[in-house]
Amino acid sequence: VYSISFSLMTTFLIFVVVIGVLVGIHELGHFWAARWAGVHVFRFAIGFGPALFKARRGPTEYVIGAIPFGGYVKMAQRGSMKDKQSVLE
Repeated sequence: VYSISFSLMTTFLIFVVVIGVLVGIHELGHFWAARWAGVHVFRFAIGFGPALFKARRGPTEYVIGAIPFGGYVKMAQRGSMKDKQSVLE
């Protein structure tokens, strides 16, 4: 019984890591496409929930969240004065 539960826990942890890597690669594609198109990126995040890691490099904030089952790239919206103002700050 112990080896089965250990095996299930190991399998689950491997699954979480693999999903996190796949989400990261997917979101990196959005990030690179936005940068290539000249769209300002405010935030690049892998994971949801509380931030485990945060860093700012230039105008972009990079975040790794506690739950690695998703992510997002927050970009400037076309024609939004609010986004233009925050880019200038």
